[in-house]
Amino acid sequence: MGDVSAALIPASLLLVFLGLLSAYSFYSIGRTCSEEKTNSLGEAWKKNIGKDSSAWMVTLSCFITPLGAALAYSIVLGDFLSALAKAAGVKGVLAQRQTSI
Repeated sequence: MGDVSAALIPASLLLVFLGLLSAYSFYSIGRTCSEEKTNSLGEAWKKNIGKDSSAWMVTLSCFITPLGAALAYSIVLGDFLSALAKAAGVKGVLAQRQTSI
């Protein structure tokens, strides 16, 4: 398997699409909070939907989403840095994935 040059264009397009989707999501959250004159999406939810009991789910999802992204990035960085260390000739603990994470 390894690197496949044919996957470069579809992967780049997917990356751009997901970046644009993320940017639009953040823009929509900011616009909604601005229009409702609130400081958080949870407050805007309470104001629009009117249910106090479900506003915690919005706050929780706004917390879990970047937490998952940070975990994914740490996994990628751990793989990359350990491979880089091995390629540089480093052996032992410094070349392990767990040390890089």
